[in-house]
Amino acid sequence: MNIDTQIIVVEDDMVIRRRLCNALTECNYTLAGCFATRKQSIEGLQNIAPDVLLVDLGLPDGSGID
Repeated sequence: MNIDTQIIVVEDDMVIRRRLCNALTECNYTLAGCFATRKQSIEGLQNIAPDVLLVDLGLPDGSGID
């Protein structure tokens, strides 16, 4: 089954970010991006309109809530 839901992951911990991205890919979700910082994700979101945004609340360069 292919799911057309586009997902972006924003997580500063490299191990957790890789596991999340790999798990989503294995479940046939469309991984639109994986970012480590708030700044990277804001830049990436200028070109991508995901359906779901999974964000770590405690990023090194700001709050994931912002």
